[in-house]
Amino acid sequence: MSETDTLKQELRSLLEILKSLESQPIEQWSPEWMNMQSLLARQTDLLRWIDLAEGMFEFEMTLTGSEIHNSSVDVAFLGKLLSTLQATVNAVGESIVTGNPTTNRRFKSNILEQANMRLVGTHSGSFVMGMAGPTGRDIQLSFEDNEDNEDNEEDLAVPIFDEAIKKVLDVLDAAENDVDSQNLPTAISDLGGHRPLKRMIDFASVLAASNVDIIAVDRSPFRAYARECRLSASGAHRLQKVLARTHLTTERISMQGRLTGIRWKSGIFDLDTEDRGIVTGKIPIELRREVRDVFDSLVNVVIERTITQTEVEGESKTLYRLVEIG
Repeated sequence: MSETDTLKQELRSLLEILKSLESQPIEQWSPEWMNMQSLLARQTDLLRWIDLAEGMFEFEMTLTGSEIHNSSVDVAFLGKLLSTLQATVNAVGESIVTGNPTTNRRFKSNILEQANMRLVGTHSGSFVMGMAGPTGRDIQLSFEDNEDNEDNEEDLAVPIFDEAIKKVLDVLDAAENDVDSQNLPTAISDLGGHRPLKRMIDFASVLAASNVDIIAVDRSPFRAYARECRLSASGAHRLQKVLARTHLTTERISMQGRLTGIRWKSGIFDLDTEDRGIVTGKIPIELRREVRDVFDSLVNVVIERTITQTEVEGESKTLYRLVEIG
């Protein structure tokens, strides 16, 4: 059962309880009345979460350049662009879920549903692809307790698909605007390992070979605003060059320590060890419930350390990821 289905099941049970309470005379400010207010607040949260989870994710790319003829696009190029984009987002998504970028796991539905695709020639020299995210994106619930949640925003994290798209756009954005800073190595490292990097190289190669400029816009119901990312043809060439000279070194290390400082929404852990100090890294979704059970306990874990070395000012980034508990 998905998280969304779980929420719907809880909502149905809650509505039955509220219906029975509403048929009874309840004095204001009584314990029964206070309990009902708590249930109504929970109902509001559930309705909001379900509405977000079922909201449509829209992704739009406007293409200009040599592959665009009047208001049409070369079919061979379009096929390569879509297939490499989908493979890249899928690989990043798998890394978010499992923490293991070498797996061959697939999502329940295509990352970009072709049935929801719109291909529109807007004006001469410009072509727009409008796509929708899969209906099975599903949400990521955090483990924050509502009573400890001051801003009431830590209770729901973005879906895997939305997060994966964000990571891909972070790389494109850094390649266009921050190629000489640490932002590009950081964005490449955040893709999640060897397999996402390989897919990103394939995607960048298609863009660089096509000599097109792209404007990508994503609209997620989890954000109040749309995000726009631009990548010029020269930016695509820069990205291809940097990615081709990027080296990843991965090793797995057994550690013992106390899991502290967990940031549930972002999936970040702090492992306090005697020999290495505090090690900070990411928690794959599939391990988050296990982490909750051993929170603030002394545990034996396996940590995957990935060092991403790029040619940008000789910068390297080290990413730690929890792989195994116990």
